Parts: sequence; structure tokens; C-alpha cells
Amino acid sequence: MYNLFLFLFSQTITFIHLNDTHTHLVPHGKWINGEKEFRAAAGAATIIKNLKNTYPDAILVHAGDAFVGDLIHNVLKGKGELTFLKSLGIRIFTIGNHEFDFGSNTLYNTLLQVGLPDNQTKLLSANLIYNGHPLQNLIKPYEIDTVNGIIIGYVGLTTQIPTLLLPDLPPIMVDDPVDYARMYKDTLNALGCHLKVLVSHLGVEMDTYIARTTPNGYNLIIGGHSHTKLENPLIIRNLSGDTVWVVQAYEHYKCVGFLQMDLSSGKPRLINYSLIPVDTSVPYDSASLTLIQQFKDSVKLSFGRDMYGTFIGYADTSIEHRFIENSPYKDSPLGNLVTDAMRDTLKTDIALEVGFLIGEPLYKGQFSEADLYRSVPYGYDPLTKTNLILVKSYFYGDTLIKILNFALNPYIYPLLLPQTSGMTYKYSSSSHTLEEALVNGQPIKPDSLYSVATNIWLLHGLKLILNITPVYSETTSVTQYYALLHYVSKFDTLHYRTEGRIIDLAYSVKEFNQKQPEIESSPNFFIGDIYFNYPFNINIFDITGRKIKTKELKRNGNSKGKLLF
Repeated sequence: MYNLFLFLFSQTITFIHLNDTHTHLVPHGKWINGEKEFRAAAGAATIIKNLKNTYPDAILVHAGDAFVGDLIHNVLKGKGELTFLKSLGIRIFTIGNHEFDFGSNTLYNTLLQVGLPDNQTKLLSANLIYNGHPLQNLIKPYEIDTVNGIIIGYVGLTTQIPTLLLPDLPPIMVDDPVDYARMYKDTLNALGCHLKVLVSHLGVEMDTYIARTTPNGYNLIIGGHSHTKLENPLIIRNLSGDTVWVVQAYEHYKCVGFLQMDLSSGKPRLINYSLIPVDTSVPYDSASLTLIQQFKDSVKLSFGRDMYGTFIGYADTSIEHRFIENSPYKDSPLGNLVTDAMRDTLKTDIALEVGFLIGEPLYKGQFSEADLYRSVPYGYDPLTKTNLILVKSYFYGDTLIKILNFALNPYIYPLLLPQTSGMTYKYSSSSHTLEEALVNGQPIKPDSLYSVATNIWLLHGLKLILNITPVYSETTSVTQYYALLHYVSKFDTLHYRTEGRIIDLAYSVKEFNQKQPEIESSPNFFIGDIYFNYPFNINIFDITGRKIKTKELKRNGNSKGKLLF
């Protein structure tokens, strides 16, 4: 009986998985009883070490995008994240698109400095085309492990489109991942793998497509890129009628994924799965805290000030980074704040920023510079060690309309939908047509020249995808972060919301069901009569941004409400 138990136990393979952790090594999130909501890396380390103590053969896997999202990355250029993962015994790491944000050469140098890959950790991506770049000596398409006699094959894949837009990616290219998924599935089969695992940085939709359309394919897909919180595995039948399990562990060390596969019957099956939250109930791992403090000290030394422990502002509501899916209003509170800061800094007619380049919310309560930076974490300026350089560009009105129409293309919508300041526009997501575009309240004139606050990545993307270049441009020395820092310093209390700068006419206001909205005003903002169709709050602020009064207004019977100012 004892030998039978050992045999059955040895037929179980345990995985611990992470993805899209984005340098969130320091606690982050909303304030809860005086501390941040998520204990991040040092909390995740506690969970991972406890699981490894219980299951000594557990395999730690990361599905990509460990880089970019915090000032630690800007200062250490990936050495912090990889050193931390090495300390946990990471086995498989798939290269994500953000590993290339600082350029292919920077990634190569970082890997050499950290000493990866090594005997313990293997770096995977099967669909990178190196064109002679030395990263080809460090990154493999697949890896084979043998655990208790079970042969496990891993293939890594990197998402194609966002990676190809990076200006410092060449000479490396990223090929179609679907072809390589099928090619290396055949390799794993030829090598006699009992368990075939795709460690994918493609997103959950592509993962399910590959799972469904690949015959005799992967048994398990550990995914990333889409930041999806899969509390239960997706169960997919492939073309051979076999079951494929697809999992993903959310983002930012908010969860640790845990799963077990049983192979005692000769055919893999998932027998245990959970997402373990890294919240305030999880104790910190002391060794990880010490390591992360060293990273924070490096940031303080680089900037000459405490970027984490010194508070620089206060937000009286969480300033969310994404619009609400079923809402007609597609301007996000954070998108409004960021573009206002850009336009205010460069003194332009309008500002444009792509929604996916806006980071995470600025949460209610006090915030530090590090909190503010996580709102705009993309790109890199070597001089300031912050983010994207702002550019003052000039475009004719017909070019601006072309840009908006492209963003409404059904194949990419809403990924590239611009957030705006100084410009408002209306469109229909059902017909993917632009219905109205205004600059400072007036229709865009096709032959008029407008000044636009943008950043270098946005200009690069316009050139690469649409062959659009500005009539002329002025590259500044100001980064998006420092524009935002300067702008928020003007407010004693920061309060931003969705304003209706961008409206999707496929929805009506009556269909829009959300938490009671708020309309906030500086003194004398409203002139004349204001009509409203549903209850809302009015917050009145003084000239310094301090809230001085809140009033709830309700509809009277079936009639419309009316306010007189």
C-alpha cells in the first residue's frame, strides 16, 4: 500500500504560476485600514515558499511581462524583478512584449548581469526571429524536464502585435505564434512528452484558439498578456477530442496560481486548481522584504529623494484607468487627467494618448511619486529615468479624423481608442463610424493645423502603421511623468471623473447603469439652467481644489430635474 501511494503521488505534477507581474514588487492598490490592498511580491513569496515546502517538486512558471510598471524597473532595468524570481526558484519564464520595452540590447545585458538562463531557470519564446542578435543564445523555443519519470515539454510564445510596435525591438522580429505553436507541438510529441505545456504570452483569446484548433496538442496552457483573472480553468476540446486546460493568474502579484495534473491513468487530467489572493491576510516573507528594500534604496539613490514613502498629493476618489464597458462614455478618469496634464504642459490645442498606454488607477487617498508613476509607466528616458518624452506635433484636421477612424477599425477597437484633452468626439461601436469630432467645441476643419501633445511612442506607431507623420514637431525635454507630476501639484485635492469627452452612440444614457454618478464643479462652472435625468451628486470645490460642499439631487416624480444657477 505504501509503495502504491508513492507511485500515485509521483504521478502528480504541481505547478505554481504567475504572469504580468510588471515590477509590482512593492505593496500597491487601495488603502485598507492604513495599508495597501495587495502585499505584492513579498506576500507572493510567502505563498510560493509554503507551497514548495508542501510540494517539493512544484514547478514555478512565469508567463511573461515581469518588466515595466514601477520605478524599480527604470533604475535597475529588470535586474530587480529577475533577481527576485531567481530567489524563488523560477523554472520556466516566457519572454513577454514588455521585456523588450527598453530595447533588445538592454534585455540582453540585463540577462547577462543577472546570470540567466542558468541550470535552474530557462527562458522561452519559440516565435522570436533574432536576425543574428545574441539573445538567440539565451532564449530557447522549448524545454524538456523529467520529473519522477514523467517527461514534461514546455513551449514559450510571445505576442506579436504590441511587440512589433516597439521602436527599439530591431533587429529582432516576432513571427505568427500560431504556426510555431503547432510546429513545436509536433516536436514535443516526437520527443515522447507525457505532458505538453504551452507557456503563452498571447492572451486568453489566442490561448483558447490555439487549444481548440491544435490536434494532438497541448494538455495545459499557462497564459499571460491579457491580465485575466481565471478563477476556474477554461476547459477546451481540441480537434482530436482531447481536453486542454487554460489558466491565467491575473496581474501584479495580486494572485498566485496553483494547479496539479494527474497522469496516473496515462492521460493528463487536472485535479486541483486555485488562485490564491495575495491580500493583507498573507504575511510578508522577510527575506523578500529585505531584497525589495534594497531595490527601493537604489531608486532613492538614483532620484535623490524617497519616491515611495513621501506623499505628494491626495485623491478624494479613485481615478480609474479604464472606461466602463457598458457605458456610452469612453473617456476614463485617468485618461482625462493624463491628457489634461500633457496639454497643460505643452500649451497645445489638444492632447492624445492611447488608452492602453495609461497604467493603473490612482487610488483614493494619499499617493506618492511611485504611485503616480504607475499611472504612466511606459517608455524610458535615460536622462530622467522616467518615461516617454512628450512631443508637440502639428497635424491637419483631416489627419486627426483619419487617426480617429483608424482607432474605430473593428479589428483593433477599442485597443487604440485615443483618450483626449481639448478634443471631444462621438462614434458608434456598432457601425464603427465617427459621427462628430470637435476641438474646443468647434468641428474639426480638415485644412486647419492643430497643435497636439503626444509622445514619441504614439508618433512611432502612427508612422509604422498608417505612414502618418506630423507636418512638423518639436521634441521636448519633458517626460509624461514630470508633466503629470507638475500638473497634480496644482491641486490640494485631486478629483477626476468620466466627463463625456468620448461618447459611443451605440449606447444610450438610459442603458448606462452604474454607481450613482457625480458632477463636480469649480465655482460658477454652470451657467443658466441644468437639466438632469437621474439622481446625482454635485460636489463644489473652491479654487484650490478643496471640496467645500456636496449636494444630492433627485428627480421629482416622473419629471426631469432642473437646477438654476
